[in-house]
Amino acid sequence: MKDFLDEYKHLEKLCNDLYNQQHGISLYISDMEATPRAASIMISEWNKDLKVLKHLRHIRNAMVHDLNEQEVTYTQEDIRNLKEFHRRIMEQRDPLSLLVHKTDGSEPREKTRKTTEVTVSNTGNSKEVSAEHTDSGLSVKEGLIISLIVLIVVLLTVGVLVARDKGWI
Repeated sequence: MKDFLDEYKHLEKLCNDLYNQQHGISLYISDMEATPRAASIMISEWNKDLKVLKHLRHIRNAMVHDLNEQEVTYTQEDIRNLKEFHRRIMEQRDPLSLLVHKTDGSEPREKTRKTTEVTVSNTGNSKEVSAEHTDSGLSVKEGLIISLIVLIVVLLTVGVLVARDKGWI
């Protein structure tokens, strides 16, 4: 059970960082659910990914909250799915990032390079800090945040266009 929860926490932390809020996986799921069908069908595995994320969240919630549940079951595939989804977010190949790239015509992922910066403290000791940056000079985290902002703008635009077509506004 600890292995599943550790991987879930790892993915949750990444999503928390993306949204700058707690419950990042739930926020990610909410964004997927709020995406208009006309947009989500552009991503081939959208429904499968949404179903898998909901399943993983259900397992986690059962482990943590359901005191009446006798035995919570998960598989090694569930753990692989957590790791895989984390990797896909980092590579901007997750459903929301792919949607942003499809709608703005950009490539799914910029090439990244490792950089090493040397920081010198007041004590005169130096330490190396390794960071991953894109070719544009942004950190991967900054790139993900920008992608998320672009996604929100795209979703709002699509929502307004659909509402206008339906005569709601």
